[in-house]
Amino acid sequence: MDLYLIHWPVAPIERMMESWAALIELRKRGDVRAIGVSNFMVKHLQALVENFDELPVLNQIEHHLFPSMSRPNLRKVAPMVREHCERLGISYHETSLPRAYVEVGRYINRVGRGNIDVWACPLASSMRSGLV
Repeated sequence: MDLYLIHWPVAPIERMMESWAALIELRKRGDVRAIGVSNFMVKHLQALVENFDELPVLNQIEHHLFPSMSRPNLRKVAPMVREHCERLGISYHETSLPRAYVEVGRYINRVGRGNIDVWACPLASSMRSGLV
């Protein structure tokens, strides 16, 4: 696997630290080439800095996913997170929801899987039909 991310920092800080330690171990074993995070704000990144020598190679941000934060505040937060990532040497990639769909679609088509429904979930389908 090329890149493995902690997708969302909503777990208690201890769980997030356990997850990051597990990703570091996967990278050291060679199971993944790179490890990163998604939607981490400054306080989440700082917790990694304070607890680990190895930091994420990427912070993938979809700022529209923060429903409790008003749009004007999102515009203020984005540059702060971007600058913090830059100071730490972490690549920062920000995208919008429509852009995320375009990127996923392009990737699926590029790897020759354009004929599958990327949004279909076998587990959800099973749950809807009462099999699980």
